[in-house]
Amino acid sequence: MRVLADQPAILEHLEVYYAGLTASGLLPKEVPTIDQPELPVWLLDQQVDTSGREWIAVKRAKTSALGLKEAYVDTPQGRWIHKVRTGMVLFQSLTAPVAVGELTRHPSQVINFINNQFLNHHQRHGYLLGHASAFDIDGNVTAIAASSGGGKSTLMLKALETAQARFLSNDRILFKPANGQVSVLGVAKHPGLIQAR
Repeated sequence: MRVLADQPAILEHLEVYYAGLTASGLLPKEVPTIDQPELPVWLLDQQVDTSGREWIAVKRAKTSALGLKEAYVDTPQGRWIHKVRTGMVLFQSLTAPVAVGELTRHPSQVINFINNQFLNHHQRHGYLLGHASAFDIDGNVTAIAASSGGGKSTLMLKALETAQARFLSNDRILFKPANGQVSVLGVAKHPGLIQAR
């Protein structure tokens, strides 16, 4: 992915969050080659006018005192998602996903949007999504699956006290069986932010 933004502050925030996972600090001749075209992800720090569209409310199992959380509109090019409480508008597309709104006020929604592009890409290439935390020790991955509140994060954080353990994911993993083994990818989440909870 190549993240493009009209607001330098959100890019600075993302640089910190994704530290060690980006190639943005590399000189152009040092950028690693990739075997697929890059996906541009656009971030626009602008007010959004959501009137004039017939948004379909996303129904939740439990209603919230805060009211409607999100709504959507499908188009031939992709799905527009309106985050009602924050005013953010997201466009899910195979070729040009866009997040529009007050980006620096809602950086977690920007990060979730970017992470979803990562998930979508790998799911289109045969990976399955799992609700699990995970860590790696010497190339061997341990995934901890449980329902929400079941202790996944707590157990994973305890495992990270082992010097050899390397954080992979706090909540979601991608996995793909092939040739008698399973490849596992963690969803990018800054370990320092996880441990601070």
